[in-house]
Amino acid sequence: MTYLRRSAAARNGAFRRVARACAPLIDLFVGPGRGSRRPGTAFDTIFFLYLVPPILFESGYSLNQNDFFKNFIAIVLFATVGTVISAVTIGMSLFALAESGYIKSLDASSPKEALLLGALLSATDPVATLAVLGQLRIEPKLYSIIFGESVLNDAVAIVLFQTIERLPADTKFHVSGAQAVSALATFVGVGAGSVLLGIGVGLLTAVITKRLLREAAVATEVNVMISMAYLAFIAADELGLSSLMAVFFAGAVMSHYAKYNLSANGRQTTCHFVATTSHLCQLLTFMYFGFTILPMIAPSCSSAEHLEQVFR
Repeated sequence: MTYLRRSAAARNGAFRRVARACAPLIDLFVGPGRGSRRPGTAFDTIFFLYLVPPILFESGYSLNQNDFFKNFIAIVLFATVGTVISAVTIGMSLFALAESGYIKSLDASSPKEALLLGALLSATDPVATLAVLGQLRIEPKLYSIIFGESVLNDAVAIVLFQTIERLPADTKFHVSGAQAVSALATFVGVGAGSVLLGIGVGLLTAVITKRLLREAAVATEVNVMISMAYLAFIAADELGLSSLMAVFFAGAVMSHYAKYNLSANGRQTTCHFVATTSHLCQLLTFMYFGFTILPMIAPSCSSAEHLEQVFR
């Protein structure tokens, strides 16, 4: 019994030390004194501008291009048509439940809000599925299709969300033929424009690394690769395109062309830097969302002014 009490005290002490260490990071995201509260606009800005780009760039940069482009048509069909079907099915089902009175917090006068929620819920990330398939060593073609669909799924869902958001929100939700054509053109235009912008930035990076970075320092090579990837992200966002798709395809093209213009040390350093940054961004994201769900499972978290008070 004494051993158990000592173990519990040691665990509580470890939790308090972790909370003290993580409190400045959480305060950076949502503001001082709100480490155990819901996410705020400050975290939204940090998440979309600084955490998402490295993750997607690493996905494109480390992509198995042979399997991806060999099954590109199937991947695009699953990522676009499959996401649209999923969003419409989920959205209209939620709207039907709202009309029947089962969901009180959803707008029952127009399906626009339900379709927006369906677009968000259709952005799935089959991490567990890919992990299981990797352990089972299934056919590489099936694995590449599922992986490619998961990479493009998030970007397609965001483009679909932006397209639905531009539709009228009247009580009857009447959409004319011109509005439907405009929405379809927006969806296709944003997707195609984002891909072309990412490819263009990747090819421009290849030209720069081949013509201007001969015998350059390793740090310069890494800086140029990272800066051009972030340029694709910012340019797509400024043009109203999908910055996620742009930075992904920029990473894929840079990995196929620009990477081989770097020195051996430059290629290795860039690869390690991109992978480390991506893993760090994922760790920060998961850690933050883990802290935000604490108030849902522990009453003491809701009244705590600081994160370290949760483990007292």
